[in-house]
Amino acid sequence: NSNLEYGYLDGQKFQNTNTTSGSGDPAIFKSELNGTAEYRIRVPNGTYAVFLMMSENFFTAVGKRVFDISVQGTVVEKNLDLFAKVGKGIQYQKVVPNALVTEGMLDIHFMSLVDNAVINGITIQQISTGVNESSNLNNSNSANPSQWNVGQNYPNPFNGSTVISFTIPQEQSVSVEFFDMLGRMVSERNLGTMQLGEHSFSWTAKDTDGKGLSSGAYLYVVHGRNFTSAKKMVLIQ
Repeated sequence: NSNLEYGYLDGQKFQNTNTTSGSGDPAIFKSELNGTAEYRIRVPNGTYAVFLMMSENFFTAVGKRVFDISVQGTVVEKNLDLFAKVGKGIQYQKVVPNALVTEGMLDIHFMSLVDNAVINGITIQQISTGVNESSNLNNSNSANPSQWNVGQNYPNPFNGSTVISFTIPQEQSVSVEFFDMLGRMVSERNLGTMQLGEHSFSWTAKDTDGKGLSSGAYLYVVHGRNFTSAKKMVLIQ
């Protein structure tokens, strides 16, 4: 969003030629901000999903880089060691699904414990404004094949299963991840390569082991080529 203001405190930018493995755009992980203490983004008040993209592109042993991350004053990663978590050159994405902004500023703090904290990319997606908001239960978003459009699931709230619709501007691979409000991924769906145009699929509220999910709010995140969009859904069992 070109209207957003942002800035960071401390840290240096680095470029590398490493190619990371994972579902994200490899180009994001060829640059990094190393040693930053704080990242601030000016946004309208509301609730946001925050995607923090990181990879360990230097160290090859456990314990060489350890840091904490907090978003809006809440610690979301404690003693994060990227090499121990996923290995060298492997993409790691931390999803914070319910960051509440009440004073027009989204604050992300990085607290280095061993060596320097590192961040490769940050994406934010507004989930709700908190002002005169009503649920879009009829999925009435107009679809324009020339651009991405992710609709609100229908019905919402739902019981058992729900339908998610989206429009893509060109043939590409599409995947969907589902998170609870603690940022834990509960399920994922690889839809494969899809053609330009409108698509929809039905999702049954079960985790990766096939067990039914409990009532509550969840986040579905649609990934395409250089595109990510998140929306909140409510499950009532």
